[in-house]
Amino acid sequence: MGLVRQTFTSSQEDVRDGEVEIRCLDPHLCVERRQERPEERRSASGSPSRSARTTASTSGSSTISSPRPGLYGNAWLEPLNSLAFAAALTKKVKIATGILVLPVRHPVVLAKEISTLCHLSENRYMFGVGPGWYAREYEVTGSRIEERGRRTDEIIEAVTLLLTRPNASYQGKYYQFNDVTIEPRPPKMPAIWVSGDRACRTRPTTTCP
Repeated sequence: MGLVRQTFTSSQEDVRDGEVEIRCLDPHLCVERRQERPEERRSASGSPSRSARTTASTSGSSTISSPRPGLYGNAWLEPLNSLAFAAALTKKVKIATGILVLPVRHPVVLAKEISTLCHLSENRYMFGVGPGWYAREYEVTGSRIEERGRRTDEIIEAVTLLLTRPNASYQGKYYQFNDVTIEPRPPKMPAIWVSGDRACRTRPTTTCP
């Protein structure tokens, strides 16, 4: 995570000067960590500043606050809402969750949220996911950390079905549904990026219970 820099040539809707520097920064790092600069504020009319139009965010999340120091102890904004805001301020920039902790979410609700974000961003969203790490987060959302690998696999499978076909049905160990249709569905399935580690791989095989 952290700051990633790249340059691109934007359309006029994104910026007036052509080539700009895009800074991809996790939104949670900005919460209560610094004072807002005047050029970053939105005008009274609601128009974004030039800085906002030239900045894209990738977003990670932990649902609840963690006592862990450093990066993971920061205040996290909800990632899909944050990216909807980023999508509204840009036209060409790709937006991605990096990462979305899947085992704390339900696949049907998540599929609807992703479909909405795809439409708002004109299909610029990339579905970055992972199993997570914070045991307390699973406990308060009705699962266990030992289940995170299989839950992650099942959610990826179920969300893919829901976003690519009507009347979808799924029967997994942890998630089951029959004849569910999400509308409107995106014209194509977002690219999926999967994060993990040796303790809990989610692709191509699952080593967690």
